[in-house]
Amino acid sequence: MKQNASEITNSIPLSIDEVAEDVEKQLIVHLQVKQFALQLDEPTLRDNEAILLAYVRFNNDEGPKEEILFARSIFEKLNSLNKHLQGKDSDLISSKSAIAAFLRKLKLYKNNISRRAFEQFPGLASVGSDLQDEDLALYGEYMENVHEDMQTRFSDLLMMVIPTWVSIPFEVNVADIDISLQEPLIKLQSDEIMRAKFKDGKYNVWKTNDVATKYPLLWDKAQLYVIAFPTSYLVESGFSRVSQLLSKARNRLDIVKRGDVRLSLTSMEPDIKKLAEHHQPQGSH
Repeated sequence: MKQNASEITNSIPLSIDEVAEDVEKQLIVHLQVKQFALQLDEPTLRDNEAILLAYVRFNNDEGPKEEILFARSIFEKLNSLNKHLQGKDSDLISSKSAIAAFLRKLKLYKNNISRRAFEQFPGLASVGSDLQDEDLALYGEYMENVHEDMQTRFSDLLMMVIPTWVSIPFEVNVADIDISLQEPLIKLQSDEIMRAKFKDGKYNVWKTNDVATKYPLLWDKAQLYVIAFPTSYLVESGFSRVSQLLSKARNRLDIVKRGDVRLSLTSMEPDIKKLAEHHQPQGSH
Protein backbone atom coordinates (compact mmCIF):
# COMPACT_ATOMS: atom_id res chain seq x y z
CA MET A 1 0.00 0.00 0.00
CA LYS A 2 3.02 2.31 0.28
CA GLN A 3 3.73 2.15 -3.43
CA ASN A 4 3.24 5.23 -5.58
CA ALA A 5 -0.36 5.17 -6.88
CA SER A 6 0.41 6.90 -10.18
CA GLU A 7 3.15 4.41 -10.96
CA ILE A 8 0.78 1.52 -10.37
CA THR A 9 -2.03 2.93 -12.50
CA ASN A 10 0.41 3.91 -15.26
CA SER A 11 1.66 0.33 -15.40
CA ILE A 12 -1.82 -0.94 -16.25
CA PRO A 13 -2.35 -0.44 -20.01
CA LEU A 14 -6.09 0.32 -20.14
CA SER A 15 -7.24 1.91 -23.39
CA ILE A 16 -10.08 4.38 -23.85
CA ASP A 17 -11.90 1.81 -25.96
CA GLU A 18 -11.57 -0.83 -23.25
CA VAL A 19 -12.99 1.44 -20.56
CA ALA A 20 -15.81 2.59 -22.88
CA GLU A 21 -16.67 -1.04 -23.67
CA ASP A 22 -17.04 -1.75 -19.95
CA VAL A 23 -19.43 1.20 -19.56
CA GLU A 24 -21.42 0.01 -22.58
CA LYS A 25 -21.76 -3.49 -21.13
CA GLN A 26 -23.06 -2.05 -17.86
CA LEU A 27 -25.62 -0.04 -19.79
CA ILE A 28 -26.82 -3.06 -21.77
CA VAL A 29 -27.32 -5.00 -18.53
CA HIS A 30 -29.63 -2.23 -17.29
CA LEU A 31 -31.59 -2.06 -20.55
CA GLN A 32 -32.18 -5.81 -20.62
CA VAL A 33 -34.31 -5.61 -17.47
CA LYS A 34 -35.77 -2.09 -17.63
CA GLN A 35 -38.14 -0.21 -19.89
CA PHE A 36 -36.53 2.77 -21.59
CA ALA A 37 -37.17 5.66 -23.95
CA LEU A 38 -35.10 6.11 -27.11
CA GLN A 39 -34.04 9.38 -28.76
CA LEU A 40 -32.29 9.62 -32.13
CA ASP A 41 -30.52 12.47 -33.89
CA GLU A 42 -28.56 12.81 -37.15
CA PRO A 43 -26.06 15.68 -36.76
CA THR A 44 -24.06 16.69 -39.83
CA LEU A 45 -20.32 16.95 -39.34
CA ARG A 46 -17.70 18.52 -41.59
CA ASP A 47 -17.66 17.62 -45.29
CA ASN A 48 -21.36 16.73 -45.05
CA GLU A 49 -20.56 13.59 -43.09
CA ALA A 50 -23.33 12.61 -40.70
CA ILE A 51 -23.61 10.29 -37.74
CA LEU A 52 -26.58 8.74 -36.00
CA LEU A 53 -26.58 9.41 -32.23
CA ALA A 54 -28.90 7.34 -30.05
CA TYR A 55 -29.70 8.04 -26.40
CA VAL A 56 -31.72 6.05 -23.88
CA ARG A 57 -33.51 7.13 -20.73
CA PHE A 58 -34.49 4.73 -17.95
CA ASN A 59 -35.07 4.63 -14.21
CA ASN A 60 -32.46 3.38 -11.77
CA ASP A 61 -32.08 3.64 -7.99
CA GLU A 62 -31.39 7.38 -8.16
CA GLY A 63 -34.21 8.17 -10.60
CA PRO A 64 -34.23 8.81 -14.38
CA LYS A 65 -30.84 8.20 -15.99
CA GLU A 66 -29.75 9.32 -19.46
CA GLU A 67 -27.01 7.60 -21.45
CA ILE A 68 -25.66 7.53 -24.98
CA LEU A 69 -26.52 4.15 -26.56
CA PHE A 70 -24.43 4.29 -29.71
CA ALA A 71 -23.00 6.43 -32.50
CA ARG A 72 -23.10 5.18 -36.09
CA SER A 73 -21.96 6.62 -39.43
CA ILE A 74 -24.55 7.59 -42.01
CA PHE A 75 -23.78 8.90 -45.48
CA GLU A 76 -26.32 11.44 -46.52
CA LYS A 77 -26.65 15.21 -46.59
CA LEU A 78 -28.90 16.51 -43.86
CA ASN A 79 -30.48 19.83 -43.05
CA SER A 80 -29.74 21.29 -39.62
CA LEU A 81 -31.68 20.61 -36.17
CA ASN A 82 -34.29 22.90 -34.83
CA LYS A 83 -33.37 23.73 -31.28
CA HIS A 84 -36.07 22.93 -28.76
CA LEU A 85 -36.52 23.71 -25.11
CA GLN A 86 -33.24 22.82 -23.40
CA GLY A 87 -32.76 21.23 -20.02
CA LYS A 88 -31.03 18.14 -18.74
CA ASP A 89 -33.15 15.76 -16.65
CA SER A 90 -36.36 17.48 -17.72
CA ASP A 91 -39.51 15.47 -18.43
CA LEU A 92 -42.88 15.98 -20.10
CA ILE A 93 -44.50 17.34 -16.95
CA SER A 94 -41.84 19.90 -16.06
CA SER A 95 -41.43 20.90 -19.73
CA LYS A 96 -45.15 21.51 -20.21
CA SER A 97 -45.24 23.57 -17.02
CA ALA A 98 -42.21 25.62 -18.09
CA ILE A 99 -43.63 26.36 -21.55
CA ALA A 100 -47.10 27.20 -20.25
CA ALA A 101 -45.59 29.56 -17.66
CA PHE A 102 -43.39 31.23 -20.27
CA LEU A 103 -46.37 31.83 -22.58
CA ARG A 104 -48.31 33.45 -19.75
CA LYS A 105 -45.33 35.65 -18.92
CA LEU A 106 -45.11 36.83 -22.53
CA LYS A 107 -48.72 38.00 -22.38
CA LEU A 108 -48.04 39.75 -19.08
CA TYR A 109 -44.87 41.41 -20.40
CA LYS A 110 -46.65 42.69 -23.49
CA ASN A 111 -49.42 44.18 -21.38
CA ASN A 112 -46.99 45.81 -18.93
CA ILE A 113 -44.85 47.35 -21.67
CA SER A 114 -47.90 48.78 -23.39
CA ARG A 115 -48.73 50.72 -20.20
CA ARG A 116 -45.08 51.69 -19.63
CA ALA A 117 -44.57 49.43 -16.61
CA PHE A 118 -40.91 48.52 -17.13
CA GLU A 119 -40.08 46.96 -13.74
CA GLN A 120 -39.45 43.58 -15.38
CA PHE A 121 -37.16 45.17 -17.98
CA PRO A 122 -34.41 47.23 -16.28
CA GLY A 123 -32.85 48.05 -19.64
CA LEU A 124 -36.05 49.63 -20.90
CA ALA A 125 -36.68 51.34 -17.57
CA SER A 126 -33.38 53.22 -17.87
CA VAL A 127 -34.44 54.76 -21.20
CA GLY A 128 -38.19 54.76 -20.63
CA SER A 129 -38.58 58.52 -21.09
CA ASP A 130 -37.05 58.26 -24.57
CA LEU A 131 -39.34 55.49 -25.82
CA GLN A 132 -42.08 56.46 -28.21
CA ASP A 133 -45.44 54.71 -28.53
CA GLU A 134 -44.23 53.27 -31.84
CA ASP A 135 -41.28 51.65 -30.04
CA LEU A 136 -43.56 50.05 -27.48
CA ALA A 137 -45.79 48.74 -30.25
CA LEU A 138 -42.78 47.05 -31.88
CA TYR A 139 -41.78 45.40 -28.60
CA GLY A 140 -45.33 44.20 -28.13
CA GLU A 141 -45.46 42.83 -31.66
CA TYR A 142 -42.20 40.98 -31.11
CA MET A 143 -43.53 39.33 -27.94
CA GLU A 144 -46.73 38.37 -29.73
CA ASN A 145 -44.70 36.72 -32.49
CA VAL A 146 -42.60 34.79 -29.96
CA HIS A 147 -45.81 33.70 -28.22
CA GLU A 148 -47.34 32.41 -31.46
CA ASP A 149 -44.12 30.65 -32.46
CA MET A 150 -43.78 28.90 -29.10
CA GLN A 151 -47.42 27.89 -29.12
CA THR A 152 -47.04 26.36 -32.58
CA ARG A 153 -43.73 24.60 -31.88
CA PHE A 154 -44.93 23.02 -28.65
CA SER A 155 -48.60 22.53 -29.50
CA ASP A 156 -48.43 18.75 -28.96
CA LEU A 157 -46.90 19.16 -25.53
CA LEU A 158 -49.29 21.94 -24.52
CA MET A 159 -52.32 19.89 -25.62
CA MET A 160 -51.14 16.79 -23.76
CA VAL A 161 -53.40 15.95 -20.84
CA ILE A 162 -51.42 14.97 -17.75
CA PRO A 163 -53.58 13.08 -15.23
CA THR A 164 -53.91 14.85 -11.91
CA TRP A 165 -53.01 11.66 -10.05
CA VAL A 166 -49.63 11.73 -11.82
CA SER A 167 -48.83 15.38 -11.11
CA ILE A 168 -50.09 15.46 -7.49
CA PRO A 169 -50.54 11.81 -6.43
CA PHE A 170 -50.90 12.51 -2.69
CA GLU A 171 -53.47 15.26 -3.10
CA VAL A 172 -55.85 13.97 -5.77
CA ASN A 173 -59.24 12.57 -4.79
CA VAL A 174 -59.06 8.84 -5.50
CA ALA A 175 -62.75 8.78 -6.39
CA ASP A 176 -62.01 11.01 -9.40
CA ILE A 177 -59.59 8.66 -11.14
CA ASP A 178 -59.96 5.49 -13.20
CA ILE A 179 -61.40 2.71 -11.06
CA SER A 180 -58.61 0.30 -12.00
CA LEU A 181 -56.08 2.63 -10.36
CA GLN A 182 -58.03 3.58 -7.25
CA GLU A 183 -56.82 0.83 -4.91
CA PRO A 184 -53.12 1.10 -5.86
CA LEU A 185 -53.27 4.88 -5.43
CA ILE A 186 -54.90 4.52 -2.00
CA LYS A 187 -51.97 2.29 -1.00
CA LEU A 188 -49.51 4.89 -2.27
CA GLN A 189 -51.28 7.74 -0.49
CA SER A 190 -51.23 5.67 2.72
CA ASP A 191 -47.50 4.97 2.41
CA GLU A 192 -46.12 7.20 5.16
CA ILE A 193 -42.51 6.63 4.07
CA MET A 194 -43.27 7.80 0.54
CA ARG A 195 -45.33 10.71 1.80
CA ALA A 196 -42.50 11.82 4.08
CA LYS A 197 -39.99 11.67 1.23
CA PHE A 198 -42.16 13.81 -1.01
CA LYS A 199 -43.75 16.36 1.28
CA ASP A 200 -44.61 18.61 -1.65
CA GLY A 201 -46.93 15.87 -2.91
CA LYS A 202 -45.78 16.32 -6.50
CA TYR A 203 -44.95 13.96 -9.33
CA ASN A 204 -41.27 13.49 -8.44
CA VAL A 205 -42.42 10.43 -6.50
CA TRP A 206 -42.41 8.65 -9.88
CA LYS A 207 -38.67 9.21 -10.25
CA THR A 208 -37.79 6.53 -7.72
CA ASN A 209 -37.40 2.80 -8.17
CA ASP A 210 -39.48 2.28 -5.03
CA VAL A 211 -42.67 3.17 -6.84
CA ALA A 212 -41.84 1.03 -9.87
CA THR A 213 -41.27 -1.94 -7.55
CA LYS A 214 -44.04 -1.44 -5.01
CA TYR A 215 -46.74 0.00 -7.25
CA PRO A 216 -46.20 -1.51 -10.73
CA LEU A 217 -49.71 -0.78 -11.99
CA LEU A 218 -49.38 2.93 -11.23
CA TRP A 219 -45.84 3.04 -12.62
CA ASP A 220 -46.95 1.37 -15.84
CA LYS A 221 -49.31 4.30 -16.47
CA ALA A 222 -47.11 7.09 -15.10
CA GLN A 223 -43.73 6.17 -16.58
CA LEU A 224 -44.42 7.79 -19.97
CA TYR A 225 -44.44 11.22 -18.36
CA VAL A 226 -41.12 10.55 -16.58
CA ILE A 227 -38.86 8.69 -19.01
CA ALA A 228 -40.01 10.11 -22.36
CA PHE A 229 -37.59 12.63 -23.90
CA PRO A 230 -39.23 16.09 -23.87
CA THR A 231 -36.30 18.03 -25.39
CA SER A 232 -33.30 17.68 -27.66
CA TYR A 233 -30.86 18.65 -24.91
CA LEU A 234 -28.87 15.41 -25.02
CA VAL A 235 -28.46 15.19 -28.78
CA GLU A 236 -27.49 18.86 -28.92
CA SER A 237 -24.84 18.38 -26.23
CA GLY A 238 -23.69 15.18 -27.93
CA PHE A 239 -23.23 16.97 -31.24
CA SER A 240 -21.33 19.73 -29.47
CA ARG A 241 -19.00 17.18 -27.91
CA VAL A 242 -18.47 15.42 -31.25
CA SER A 243 -17.49 18.75 -32.80
CA GLN A 244 -15.00 19.38 -30.00
CA LEU A 245 -13.42 15.97 -30.48
CA LEU A 246 -13.07 16.52 -34.22
CA SER A 247 -11.50 19.92 -33.70
CA LYS A 248 -8.62 18.46 -31.68
CA ALA A 249 -5.22 17.91 -33.21
CA ARG A 250 -5.79 14.23 -33.94
CA ASN A 251 -5.93 13.11 -37.53
CA ARG A 252 -9.47 12.10 -38.50
CA LEU A 253 -10.56 10.65 -35.20
CA ASP A 254 -13.01 7.84 -35.99
CA ILE A 255 -15.53 8.71 -33.34
CA VAL A 256 -18.01 5.96 -34.16
CA LYS A 257 -15.44 3.19 -33.73
CA ARG A 258 -13.62 4.57 -30.71
CA GLY A 259 -14.75 5.02 -27.12
CA ASP A 260 -14.05 8.75 -26.96
CA VAL A 261 -17.66 9.90 -27.44
CA ARG A 262 -19.14 7.45 -24.97
CA LEU A 263 -16.65 8.29 -22.23
CA SER A 264 -17.07 12.03 -22.76
CA LEU A 265 -20.87 11.82 -22.44
CA THR A 266 -21.55 9.01 -19.97
CA SER A 267 -22.36 9.44 -16.29
CA MET A 268 -21.65 5.77 -15.55
CA GLU A 269 -18.47 4.72 -13.75
CA PRO A 270 -16.29 2.09 -15.45
CA ASP A 271 -15.29 -0.95 -13.39
CA ILE A 272 -11.58 -0.14 -13.32
CA LYS A 273 -10.80 -2.89 -10.81
CA LYS A 274 -12.29 -5.58 -13.06
CA LEU A 275 -10.53 -4.19 -16.11
CA ALA A 276 -7.20 -4.01 -14.31
CA GLU A 277 -7.50 -7.66 -13.27
CA HIS A 278 -7.34 -8.63 -16.95
CA HIS A 279 -3.94 -6.97 -17.28
CA GLN A 280 -0.61 -7.84 -15.79
CA PRO A 281 1.30 -4.80 -14.49
CA GLN A 282 4.23 -4.06 -16.75
CA GLY A 283 7.56 -2.96 -15.34
CA SER A 284 9.18 0.23 -16.52
CA HIS A 285 11.75 -0.01 -19.33
